[in-house]
Amino acid sequence: MPDIPAILLQLAEAKADPALAPGARGARRVYVTKIRNGKEEPARRVAWAAADIRERCPVVETENIEIGTFTERATQERHWHKFATEIYILLEGSMCIEVDDTQYELTAGDMVVVNPGAVHSVRPRSGDQFLCRVVAANCHGEADKYPDPLGRAE
Repeated sequence: MPDIPAILLQLAEAKADPALAPGARGARRVYVTKIRNGKEEPARRVAWAAADIRERCPVVETENIEIGTFTERATQERHWHKFATEIYILLEGSMCIEVDDTQYELTAGDMVVVNPGAVHSVRPRSGDQFLCRVVAANCHGEADKYPDPLGRAE
């Protein structure tokens, strides 16, 4: 159970996050199923703010939900989940998501829900930049992430 009653995720904070800045890894976790020692610490404030790149990131540890923010620079292999439902909410820019061999183009404000068992991957649309939030519900963490059974690359 989290130690705080809520987390407020503001767009301005995501845009100021050093992990999402050009040249950085392009991904930030906010809700996690397991805290990474040395890299994350329990969030203590309702209004979430990114830590400096040299500090531990505030996160909320839960049993079955993960929330993260990522950009076109984040790496992601084509994969699927046995249990998790993933909700992608595009905050800025445009991107493509492929779900079971069907391509969907999203622009700012669009959302797509990927159900368990659907093989999927995300990439920029025509080299565009984007800022996206993903919510994984009924999540079992990394134990519920499986590679594409056909072994297809991006």
